[in-house]
Amino acid sequence: MHGMEDMIYIAVGKDYSIDKRNLMFVLQQFPGPIGILHVHSPSKLIPIPGARLPEKFARADVIEQHRRREKEKMLKLLRNYVMLCSKQEVKVQYITSEDTLLGLQQLVLMNQVRKLVMASRCEL
Repeated sequence: MHGMEDMIYIAVGKDYSIDKRNLMFVLQQFPGPIGILHVHSPSKLIPIPGARLPEKFARADVIEQHRRREKEKMLKLLRNYVMLCSKQEVKVQYITSEDTLLGLQQLVLMNQVRKLVMASRCEL
């Protein structure tokens, strides 16, 4: 039985193909509980037919609908990560932040993270 202090956290992003490999590595190397951290950064451009507008030029209802779709997509992505961890205890935390680094810092502090696995895109 592993305690929560043994939990290994992994930071995941929007790129499932890359982060899946990182998560599989963590699952193979660390048999204890896994924490999945994700910072959701809302897009700055809102898609409309034929273009993408800065948020300040889009109607409120269009922005709201787009944000709802973004969140649904993010939650589906997190569910896919969790499904990879079917044999291990998994804790998922996400935060919405314009600044990914600040958001990750907040998640680390809120969850008292002691062990964090991250990968930069250039490593893969």
